[in-house]
Order: sequence, then structure tokens, then C-alpha cells
Amino acid sequence: MRVVCFITVSALAFVLIGCAASEPGWTGSGEPFDGAKAACEASTTTNAGFEACMLEKGWRRL
Repeated sequence: MRVVCFITVSALAFVLIGCAASEPGWTGSGEPFDGAKAACEASTTTNAGFEACMLEKGWRRL
């Protein structure tokens, strides 16, 4: 029973780590956050464009 509990908790931790962003206020699990942010900053000039780009890459503001 302890092994099953440990495996369940470990799996949950990995899922949560996969959804974490290096900046608070974002959630997602697409392209790695830092790469998506850099690409969107380079390709957009407005905040709305940046958020649309991030959404296309699997990230959204909370």
C-alpha cells in the first residue's frame, strides 16, 4: 500500500512540475515556457499579440 501511495504522489509531482512556468501567472504544458516566451517576444509587438502567441504555444495567463 505504501508503494502505491508513493507512486501516486510522485506521479502527481511530475505532472505539476510539467505545468510550472518560470514566471508566476502562467499555466500550460505546451512548448517549454522560456522558449515560448522568447519566441513570442521576438515575433510580436503588442501585449495582445504576445498573449495570442503564447496561447498558440500552449500557455495562458491565469
